[in-house]
Amino acid sequence: PVNPFLCPPKIPLTSIIIHDTWLFKVKNTRKFDVASNAVIKFLMFIGIISDTHDHIDNLKKAVDIFNANNVEHIIHAGDFTSPFTWRALKFFNGGFTGIFGNNDGEKILLNKLYSERIYAQPHKFVLNGKKIVVMHEPDVVEALADSGHFDLIVFGHTHEPVITYHKKTLIVNPGEVCGWLHGRPTIATVNLKSMTAEIIEL
Repeated sequence: PVNPFLCPPKIPLTSIIIHDTWLFKVKNTRKFDVASNAVIKFLMFIGIISDTHDHIDNLKKAVDIFNANNVEHIIHAGDFTSPFTWRALKFFNGGFTGIFGNNDGEKILLNKLYSERIYAQPHKFVLNGKKIVVMHEPDVVEALADSGHFDLIVFGHTHEPVITYHKKTLIVNPGEVCGWLHGRPTIATVNLKSMTAEIIEL
């Protein structure tokens, strides 16, 4: 059966993997060319953003890149700043998980517009069988990585992109969408099958 958490209604299945062997591309259909009752697992590509700080134009660019590349879920590591960022993110075709950063003041309206999908940090959840924890500030990243409890740790706040591994844990800071601090707006993507990540400049 399809897990509704991993594949909410009205969101197209973009890629699946069957018994970790056969890869099928599926767009806007639930008809699979499968000859057996194989167990279906989702091969998910997720997008990671942080520190948007109201830069709507760059946020629209990020959403366009994610949609064009079959990204199925966005993680926002905090500092939306204003609720009107929803004007751009509402056009993303997949799922969403966010946390509040230190500059997110209008939490009630933010969470209303984002359908209660923005959480206090650190926020732990599971996606595609991977244990993920998201925070804004990096203070406890090393300790969490040392624990060995997580497959992916996401943080923001520094506005500087980071992709690194600690033991078997992938650690990603996507940098800043806004570009206000360093003049280099960036986002990240993660392949939850291979547990590899990429920084993309906007």
